[in-house]
Amino acid sequence: MRIFRYRTLAQYYHKHPDAKTALEDWFSKTEESEWNNFSDMKATFNSVDAVENHRYVFNIKGNSYRLIAIVLFVPKHVYIRFIGTHAEYDKITDVQSLKKQQAMKAITNDREYQTITKRIDQLLDIVTDDNYNSIPEAVELDFLSTLIEEYDRKHYPIALPQLSEAIRLRMYEMNINQAELAKLLGVSPSRITEYLSGKEPSLKIARIICEKLNISANVVLGVSRPAYSKSGVY
Repeated sequence: MRIFRYRTLAQYYHKHPDAKTALEDWFSKTEESEWNNFSDMKATFNSVDAVENHRYVFNIKGNSYRLIAIVLFVPKHVYIRFIGTHAEYDKITDVQSLKKQQAMKAITNDREYQTITKRIDQLLDIVTDDNYNSIPEAVELDFLSTLIEEYDRKHYPIALPQLSEAIRLRMYEMNINQAELAKLLGVSPSRITEYLSGKEPSLKIARIICEKLNISANVVLGVSRPAYSKSGVY
């Protein structure tokens, strides 16, 4: 999936460090996915809920935070709209009437970024999976989305979480201790201590960690996220 407006995540976890690993985990799993429908999304994130107008609510870090995104399955786009606590979630409102702006070759500053995101908000009330291939607004949405994506990747890159932190996150979410995790993975408790200290698992155990803990293969193997290309190829 192509993720847009993830500056929101970067800015949020800089203010709320305890959310960093969980948001990096969400970003990594989402970026690797190829969702064609809500069922596909549900298979990746079991706690996700669908709301109106293509909006979906993801529970982050065991319901500590909520992330709202608009997902268009045809172009494989995920637009981050909000991240916050449940209390903050209850207070948010959507901007309904925004000024249309002309497209540009590249975004050069945060003011232009805000202008483009406002126009994208307006387009997202028009463009849907059903009409994506038949209305001109979809072309504008795709173009502006690419500008946002380029700016996000350049100025607000989201790193992959460390495997040790991703494992700790899963232990927290699953409410299990090291001994229980060792039994789940089929290794000794001392191995779990090593993984939590930063030691890389064998390929065999890496596969088990991916399957049992639902952690991205890139995170488990320590593979860097590929750089963005203006051609749209990763």
